[in-house]
Amino acid sequence: MPGAAARAMPMGIALQLLFTGLGIGSIYALVALGFVLIYRATNVVNFAQGDFAMLGAFSMVVLCIDLELPYWLGIPHTRGRFQRPSGVT
Repeated sequence: MPGAAARAMPMGIALQLLFTGLGIGSIYALVALGFVLIYRATNVVNFAQGDFAMLGAFSMVVLCIDLELPYWLGIPHTRGRFQRPSGVT
């Protein structure tokens, strides 16, 4: 089959797709784990946790893209602003 070699996927693209899929799957697993933990603790389905993740992501976009702050300064600023202190309930 002469056309089979032309349709073969390069190894670099296959590895990139594999690791991208693992990364996205890991994010889905963390979101599902967050839903389960909140539901088991309060017996209420709380969809507001996605809003907090969106606020952090939007803050990073504004800081690093719009204000041209370096990533190494934007990440601690965003974490300090949106991460809840562990001792507060």
